[in-house]
Amino acid sequence: MKKVKGFRLSEEVLKDIQEIAKKEGITQTDVIEKAVKSLKENIFRNEKEIQLLEEQNKNLQVALSSVKIALESKENELNAFKLLLDEKDERIKELQERLKEKNKPFWKFWK
Repeated sequence: MKKVKGFRLSEEVLKDIQEIAKKEGITQTDVIEKAVKSLKENIFRNEKEIQLLEEQNKNLQVALSSVKIALESKENELNAFKLLLDEKDERIKELQERLKEKNKPFWKFWK
């Protein structure tokens, strides 16, 4: 059931409605109804797209947190490995010094 309603529209909008109605071969009322339906669909589509983007953003944040945790873990492992390498280098130096001491002729021990 259709109701009569009065609206104030600019001359430009009224002209656009008339042009569209003439071009499409429909009434000016049909133009306004289609425009309102189209606007409503766009609003709902935009709301759904925003919800989807928000969900994707949450998922990406979770993934990013996981990557950060993994990177921190790898960084800790790398630091531990560096420490082991440093200890190894110190141990090699120590063993080299001991080897030098063993390879000295016995009379050099008294120097």
